[in-house]
Parts: sequence; C-alpha cells; structure tokens
Amino acid sequence: MNAANSGRTGLFGRLRSLGKSPDPAQVRAALREAYLTAFGLLAAPGLLLGLMFGRALRLDGAFVIVLLVLAALLALLAIWLAARGKAQEETPLAGAVRACFQLVAAPAVPFLMGCALLGQASAVMALWSLALLIFMVGFWLSRP
Repeated sequence: MNAANSGRTGLFGRLRSLGKSPDPAQVRAALREAYLTAFGLLAAPGLLLGLMFGRALRLDGAFVIVLLVLAALLALLAIWLAARGKAQEETPLAGAVRACFQLVAAPAVPFLMGCALLGQASAVMALWSLALLIFMVGFWLSRP
C-alpha cells in the first residue's frame, strides 16, 4: 500500500487527505492528530532546552505563583484568539483547522515555562499540571 492510498502522507497527512466533503468523524480525528502533532513540535525543543539550561534557574514560591497566573492568562488569551479566528474563516472546516493550530499555544505556554524551571520540581509540577489541564481543554475544543 503506497502513501497515496493509505490516506496518511507524512506530517499532518490525515488533515491533508480530508477531501472536499469529509465526514465529521474523519475531521475530528484529523484535527486531534494535528493538535497532538503540533504540540509535540512545540514541546520537544522546549524540553531539550530545559534539560540543557533549565536546571540553573531557581525562583521563590511567590514568583512561581505569578508565573502560574501569567501562564493561565496567556493560555486564556490564546483560546480566545483561536475562537475569534475560527469565526472569521469562510468555511467551518477552515475555521476548525485554524483554531486547532492556534489552540496549541495555550498549553504550550505553561509547558515551556515549566521547561525553563526544570531544576525546581514544585514549579515544574505546578506549571505542567496547568499545561495538562489546558491541553485537555484544547483537545476537547479542537473539533469542528
């Protein structure tokens, strides 16, 4: 079976192979695959950089709380911008694709902040817990 017949043609292949009138299950699966892949593309370099440089940074508890609040506010802004962008597209599918890629920024913010603080376990756990919560909300929202 070659790549053209399998419906999966590399990165974001399921999204590219939807065609003109896909059924909702295909769209949902393609958008979720794109969401997961795009988050992985953002998270992998952040994690590598955090492993190399994040152990030296130490912050006190109050500043970590400020970072949590800032991350939550930036994530809400990313979700709001994704919803706004989704409404501006001509077709529902185009709006869903645009929103899916914009939604990835929401959990990436606290995740990358956590990567910068890898030497401080409590800060990493707090920021990554927030990222996981926002990731699950974004995964649920990444639907047509």
